[in-house]
Amino acid sequence: MAYGSEFLVTRNRLAGWFPIRVYAQESQTMVDWCWLGDKRFHHAFFGQTVSLCLRHPFNLAFRKQTPIAALGECEATDPGLEPSGFIFHLSRSGSTLVGRMFAALEGSLVMSEPNPVDAVLRAPLPGADDETRVRWLRWLIGALGRRWGGDERRYFIKYDPWAVRHLPLFKRAFPEVPWIFLYRDPVEVLVSQQRELSYIMLPIGAPSFLGIDLPSALLIPPLEYQSRVLARLCQAALDSGVGPERLVNYSELPSAVWARIAPLFGFEPSDTEIERMRNAAGVDAKEPTQKFRPDAAAKQREAGAAIREAADRWVTPLYEELEKRRLSRVN
Repeated sequence: MAYGSEFLVTRNRLAGWFPIRVYAQESQTMVDWCWLGDKRFHHAFFGQTVSLCLRHPFNLAFRKQTPIAALGECEATDPGLEPSGFIFHLSRSGSTLVGRMFAALEGSLVMSEPNPVDAVLRAPLPGADDETRVRWLRWLIGALGRRWGGDERRYFIKYDPWAVRHLPLFKRAFPEVPWIFLYRDPVEVLVSQQRELSYIMLPIGAPSFLGIDLPSALLIPPLEYQSRVLARLCQAALDSGVGPERLVNYSELPSAVWARIAPLFGFEPSDTEIERMRNAAGVDAKEPTQKFRPDAAAKQREAGAAIREAADRWVTPLYEELEKRRLSRVN
């Protein structure tokens, strides 16, 4: 498929197109673009919107590929919304719920775990030193933050769990953007992972995530490996110097969204907006056709000795340090 300077000339060439993939092609870093059409980012995850768009034959046949500099051209001519807030999380800790609650507000644009951001942060891309990744991060988040519906005025991004490891890059790229770290009792997170394992828990990510090779990772018992991943995420949050105002425990949801997170992100929700968020919190975040049912007690009952031992060895001390920091704001 053709690519090159013809796509870098004016904003109109990429109006209505959004970046779905960042990848290496020989000596260049490239961006794959998809036509949005009448679709909007209303789904629980960015990938769901992409999948729907790619069901159309036009989108499969006429995707555009450009050098990554096209993102910079978009920023220069159509910079999009300034992010209102970033959501980092431990995994299975309520981040999808928070994203859906913000999405329920009029004028909100929520990007939930956009895959291209992960590539900019972690992929072996040509010329991708830290300074370059910071610049690409600004370009990409700007390109995703365009007014796709025309009425957006707030822009929130929920990242993949491992993004918290790259907080220094986010701070350099967006020093003024507020952010939070959501976390949860590691026993409950591990129970959730036993029910349905997420990609982050697969040993294939061990070389970049834990600094060990795949054969070594495969020798680690699954519960230990999963616990070490959670520990790495908690440690990254602690190493960032995160203060109590940015720490949100799952147990505080949903009221923390309107009482704590929204003010941190720059707005005081009206009574109508709070009611919208309450209604959004009443349905399952990942399965919106189903009602939400609190499950913390059930997960605690379900956790066996092996889960508790793994959590206590690897994660619980870090979780307790996060709790100590969070609770210090009221002491």
